[in-house]
Amino acid sequence: MTSSLKLPTIWKTNALGDRFSTCVDLYMRHLFPITPPVNERLLHLIAWTLFTGSAFEFNISDGSPASVGDVNIGGAVPIQHLAGMNEVAAMSSGLLSAERALTFLTALAATVASLVPAKMLPTGLRDSAECLLTASRKTLQCYHDLDVDRPCATSIVIRSLHSLCTHAAGQPRLSWYILGEAIHVAQGMRIYDEASFAGLLPSEVRLRRSIFCQLSTGDKSSAILNGQPFAFSSTNFDKPFTVQPLSLDQSCLLDFEQRSDSARLASYVNTGFNPIASIFDRATRVLLTLRSLRDGLNGICDATGFLEAHQASVANSSSAFHVVIDDLPDWVQRPWQACSQKSGLQDYTGTLQSYVWILHTNIMLTYHCLRLILLTKGIEFGCVDMLGYNNNPKLLALHKLNVAHDAIQILRSTPFDALQMNSESSVSNMLVHKFVVVTR
Repeated sequence: MTSSLKLPTIWKTNALGDRFSTCVDLYMRHLFPITPPVNERLLHLIAWTLFTGSAFEFNISDGSPASVGDVNIGGAVPIQHLAGMNEVAAMSSGLLSAERALTFLTALAATVASLVPAKMLPTGLRDSAECLLTASRKTLQCYHDLDVDRPCATSIVIRSLHSLCTHAAGQPRLSWYILGEAIHVAQGMRIYDEASFAGLLPSEVRLRRSIFCQLSTGDKSSAILNGQPFAFSSTNFDKPFTVQPLSLDQSCLLDFEQRSDSARLASYVNTGFNPIASIFDRATRVLLTLRSLRDGLNGICDATGFLEAHQASVANSSSAFHVVIDDLPDWVQRPWQACSQKSGLQDYTGTLQSYVWILHTNIMLTYHCLRLILLTKGIEFGCVDMLGYNNNPKLLALHKLNVAHDAIQILRSTPFDALQMNSESSVSNMLVHKFVVVTR
């Protein structure tokens, strides 16, 4: 990060609240389906509170509102903000404290500027990405120790967004380091334990459940795709993780006052978000089983009995990985049919249609990429036949080409905007590179 960043002229106006609200709208439109641990209503309220002259009184020493009911308002206030202030201000043990609010909002704006295609952004917003990220990270440093000591859900989300932005900027090591800090904060909050959600507001529970899935998936992605150690695995704890998948009717993070179809959108997002966690979780089980098998074979003179004993375990974990795709709803597997006028579902338009394609792309590309990685690991460990493949070298090369072909078909059939939304250019190049390398 450079120290002499210049703020683009897009921010040198008296309408900062409007600028940040635009970033919130862009996030909800394009990034929410694959990164949903944010509260739409809360984000708009933060933008309005920070930049339109209103102010909460906060007790910065403990990160909580000093007086939830006392709101000093300057200027006209939309009635929907007044109606929800007490509820929102009480979330997450002081989510609207000035430091966290500003850090959160600038992190989200930086994420939008980094990941949303430039043609969909207001002029100059793309050039603001580095400046916004730097501002957010420096603000976090101002209260970093207090935030670690008394964290809330937003503490984790902020770091998760910082990790996304640094990865988009081509800094994978820094991104992994920041993700690790987010995981440490989450572990301290015990968000892997369903019992830790007792007594929390429904919206806070929804945030923490989403954050758990996001961190778990991000950790497994770093481990499987980039060779990093697993940092957020139940094998590191005495008891297994107990967090339940996202319920399809949990829509409290979307703003019902702005979206008439919030319940339906939420159902689609949750339906499409849960499989990603399952795909990575089951791929991890296959990989760990293969590693265990490889390690166990070292030093064994007669491996026949050992291999036979583990064959069922490998086959079962591999089968569980593949069956995730079979259980997906039709709109995920074939969105071109669901979104067509001939399907009778003409209401697949606007935000919903965008969500459908984004989720389809995320799920299917993730699945095929992991298929290829597991096949490659099976070959490397000398037990590819246990995964259901013929170990003849020529047939293995054909298997690789078939997997790559399936992934290319997804790339060719998916709208380019959905591809861009799922990964910035550097990640796309990394994915293509992996397919080229492993199919040689």
